[in-house]
Amino acid sequence: LWAIVPGVLRARWRVDEVVTTLMLNYVAILLTSWLVNYYFLAPDIANSMSPLIARQARLSSLLPPSQLTIAFVAALLVTGLYAYFFDRTRVGYELRMVGLNPRFARAVGIDLAGAVIIAFVISGILGGVAGGFQILGVNYRFIDHFSPGYGFTGIAVALLGRGHPVGIVLAALFFGALSSGGAMIQLFSDIPLDLINILQGTVMIFAVIELSRLPLVKRWLRHA
Repeated sequence: LWAIVPGVLRARWRVDEVVTTLMLNYVAILLTSWLVNYYFLAPDIANSMSPLIARQARLSSLLPPSQLTIAFVAALLVTGLYAYFFDRTRVGYELRMVGLNPRFARAVGIDLAGAVIIAFVISGILGGVAGGFQILGVNYRFIDHFSPGYGFTGIAVALLGRGHPVGIVLAALFFGALSSGGAMIQLFSDIPLDLINILQGTVMIFAVIELSRLPLVKRWLRHA
């Protein structure tokens, strides 16, 4: 539901989704913070968090006592559905056309506004599922400001994986290894966690540079 707002703004008035989603992120963070502090606060706990969820509602662990749960399998299934949806269905094909060439998509009769809203709804659903996995499989409760920036990491994963399902899985595993490995390195050595963040940022920069060069390379090959 939250993703519908920037989707409608983009589809109806062409408002930049980067600006609206960033602004709505702060609204969502403050709203959830208010809810957990005033309505769902766990008793006798100083930190802002909800009570623990029932043990029956928690995601099963694949390798106890690690935090690897069935959410990993579910994420792989979602990635497979993503590939099938965009490669094998009419709606997925239309969404790809709108993203690659809006003018061509409009010329062949695709509803641009509807496609944009559908794309935002799908992204909002996937974001909500990811947050649910974090709460049901890792924290077992809602913690105020529990995300250290998973959404921005997801953007980096999508860019590094170039939107391909296999590439996204590999990029996600790479960033996950960097994140968990960085925490362990900081715990057992004098290497600060900021160094891992710098490494992630460096990888992100090179991925963006590579993506920006692809059209130039294709244009050069076409005229060579």
